[in-house]
Amino acid sequence: MSNNVENEVPAGTFSKETLKRQRRQINDANIARKKALKEARKVEMRKPKGGGKGKTKRVMQFFLPSARSLVKVFVVFFSSLVLLLIYAYFNFHILISLNLLAGLIFFLTFILPSNRHEIIRTSRFQYLRQLYKTYSIYMFLFNLSQVPLSPVIDDLEELPGGYKLVDEILSDGPDTYQKKSSNVKQIVSLLSTVSELLGGARTPRASSVVDIGAGKALYTRAIYEMSCRSVDTIALDNRAGGDQDEFYDPPTKIRVRKGEGKYSRVVCDVGDMSKETLGMLGGNCVAVTKHLCGGATDSILKSIGSEPLKGCVRKLCVAGCCHQKTRREEYCNIEFFNKHYLCNTHLGVRGGVQDNDFRTMQMLISLSKNSQDGLMDFEYTNKPLVGLVGFSAAREWGIIARRVFEEGRMAYLRGLGWECELRRYCDESVTCDNYVIVGRRGMDDYDDKKKIE
Repeated sequence: MSNNVENEVPAGTFSKETLKRQRRQINDANIARKKALKEARKVEMRKPKGGGKGKTKRVMQFFLPSARSLVKVFVVFFSSLVLLLIYAYFNFHILISLNLLAGLIFFLTFILPSNRHEIIRTSRFQYLRQLYKTYSIYMFLFNLSQVPLSPVIDDLEELPGGYKLVDEILSDGPDTYQKKSSNVKQIVSLLSTVSELLGGARTPRASSVVDIGAGKALYTRAIYEMSCRSVDTIALDNRAGGDQDEFYDPPTKIRVRKGEGKYSRVVCDVGDMSKETLGMLGGNCVAVTKHLCGGATDSILKSIGSEPLKGCVRKLCVAGCCHQKTRREEYCNIEFFNKHYLCNTHLGVRGGVQDNDFRTMQMLISLSKNSQDGLMDFEYTNKPLVGLVGFSAAREWGIIARRVFEEGRMAYLRGLGWECELRRYCDESVTCDNYVIVGRRGMDDYDDKKKIE
């Protein structure tokens, strides 16, 4: 009995034998597929086309264009190797030399199709596909390394008494996943930043706070209680409370005393908001979000840059999440990626647009988020980029890719007149999505108007 208990595998995990068996099955399937393709090619080449010389004609059509390309690539390779040795002799940076080598190969082989992804897809020989695939990966990483990034401010300070405040809300609220210790740590840390934007927890200067995508509203309720209920607080979400939904909103039996701010739940989509819906915000509102998944964060930023939020939101605290789920058409500043050559596309085999670079960034971010997940390593084992740079380096590139995502969002806000900074609000051991965008817009003008009044 005891031996059986010791050999049991916990639910939801995979044993080493299971992973090895899965790897063997995938490798066997890949080998079988390659053999089938090879046999199909041989059968296709044996088929006569036209007259009696069909077989010879078919073989010549198959080999001659790539043979000329092969000679050209070898000539370019050896000439580039000489240049590489010269640069290395004069102590040039090895990365610059490698990029010069790759760039020279690409420039001198311009007779081939100019789109590098098209070359990978249409080339008939494995060595050409591998050559341009390697070139494509290194150029993508080089472009990623050249993006100017704003400095990250470490803001790991937690709100004094924040844990006690959140625990009191949780003790009176429903039993949900919001009680996770990692989620509580994130909220307590973000409360410190929101308190700064409000101008102080006890004596806030802001007229209202709106939590966009509030969900269960634990974060919203914590902000409301942190300000001693002196600020109008709105929990904005696109879903109404059903029979099974449980929220952390204040109990309805508690009446608002004189001098206290109102707590409201507004059910609507961010894109469908009107001035009448948010008329209670006033002209000095703080917009906050916490871990809106994927492109939802970009939708919020677009809404803040347009009416009705444009005229009332003066400060914001945006903590994004799940960057790898963002789609190209959802991102708020795709021009930023195009400017830095990080969003190249090409037509696929069936004519659809393929976002190779954008998907590569998503893959890197996924790797950086799951550094301890062996199953994630197994999922990306056959990816060419991981094979070239390794898992540890790919995770480091994933951290840079996440920074680039946030940099593009800040560039979008700066174009609308916002002053933005990127902060790290908690340790990576709590969550990998530990960046928050803090922005201010026109606060000096607003304060001057208040003084005149």
